Amino acid sequence: MFSFRPIPLLCVTALLFCAGCTPQQPPHSPFSPEASVSQSTLSDEPSVPVMAPINPSQPAASEPDAPAPVSPDPVPIPSPQVKEPMTESSAEQPNPPSPAPESSPFVPIVSDYDFSQPVPETTPVENDFFADAAFVGDSRMEGFYLYSGIKKGKKLATTGLSVFNLSKKTVLTTGGVHYTLPEALSLTQYKKIYLGFGVNELGYIDENSFYTAYCQTIDIIRSSQPNAVIYAQTMIPVNEERVRATGGAGHLNNDRLRMYNELIRKAAQEKQVPLLDLYSAFAVDGSLPTEASRDGVHLTGDYCKMQLSYLKTHTIDFDTLYSPAHPETEVPRHEATAAPDPTPLPEPDPDLLLSEAEQAPIPAGSAPDTSGF
Repeated sequence: MFSFRPIPLLCVTALLFCAGCTPQQPPHSPFSPEASVSQSTLSDEPSVPVMAPINPSQPAASEPDAPAPVSPDPVPIPSPQVKEPMTESSAEQPNPPSPAPESSPFVPIVSDYDFSQPVPETTPVENDFFADAAFVGDSRMEGFYLYSGIKKGKKLATTGLSVFNLSKKTVLTTGGVHYTLPEALSLTQYKKIYLGFGVNELGYIDENSFYTAYCQTIDIIRSSQPNAVIYAQTMIPVNEERVRATGGAGHLNNDRLRMYNELIRKAAQEKQVPLLDLYSAFAVDGSLPTEASRDGVHLTGDYCKMQLSYLKTHTIDFDTLYSPAHPETEVPRHEATAAPDPTPLPEPDPDLLLSEAEQAPIPAGSAPDTSGF
């Protein structure tokens, strides 16, 4: 026989009250799991939701008269990773800084294309082929764009631009706003990008810095232009007799130029970009012909047109370059990403600049010579 013991009314009421309770959801917070996903994109370390530490100087809201708990070691709030400010010790580090990271923002798949060889001659294209092209480089590239008659594509070249100062010099001004090369490339997507660097860098004997910075330049461009064909171009030779006659710098000589061209070839092969061998197309007995330039460096209008003819007969498309070795594999297309911070570009050691006796009032990278155009 079971006996029945009545439950006190107070207990029944408490049970019913607790049964109707549901855990209260905390308000949305930047440290919620949803927010931690977006925050992880700002930091290399995984975001961990934590509660903000209690401020010892403020009393608890529910007990205004109660003393606030003291937490001598509050848990720090994780924040997005930021660059450390330059300290005196870091500013004293010798140039150039540490080399570029081994990983590239773009890793081409293994293809059958031989990047150690220049682009072979192809059927000529019309000027419209360059409508989606960007021409990047120094005053030689600027002169080519202005006087070749190309009238297509975008000029992102300026006097004095080098692989060492991409984040400092303006290459585009529109609407009153000045843009450096990385900034300008983030505005528009191009299908072809032509690089014209090297002359301004001949004044330094730190060849390793040039090579590292050239490779990093390709990485920076690829980050915002992942589906563009980036053409590396060897430098057109100079005419040393003309250089001396017009007071040109002593470092503007073809022995140095050929050495730097070999570094451009090496960078093109390492970064898997096609190479245009302008040097071989213009060199006559290892020099630029006398009639090709007034100052021995910048081309006349007729020779700029010859340069355009070379570009029109040496083209290659993205799929040919990066087609997989196995045809059944799909060729990947890459999304543009934020351009890497160009500040790590190595600065040449000023002590390695050629002596004043080897330089002259007309530096490499002076304005294109228009007197012969």
